[in-house]
Amino acid sequence: MESKESYACPLNQYLMAQALGLSAIHVNRVLRQLRDAGLATIRDEQVTFDNYERLVEFADFVLT
Repeated sequence: MESKESYACPLNQYLMAQALGLSAIHVNRVLRQLRDAGLATIRDEQVTFDNYERLVEFADFVLT
């Protein structure tokens, strides 16, 4: 990961869905939920963490 603020992501929603084994509709809904919650946005092949600390808490992520 480049930083706690953003990183380059050259994948569109369809490619993300294929890589994750999910439908593009489901990926779209999850990304919309993240955006609406003020946690993260994806625009122009750039993922931006709008609130990194809340996103980590939301995802129950532990960096070890």
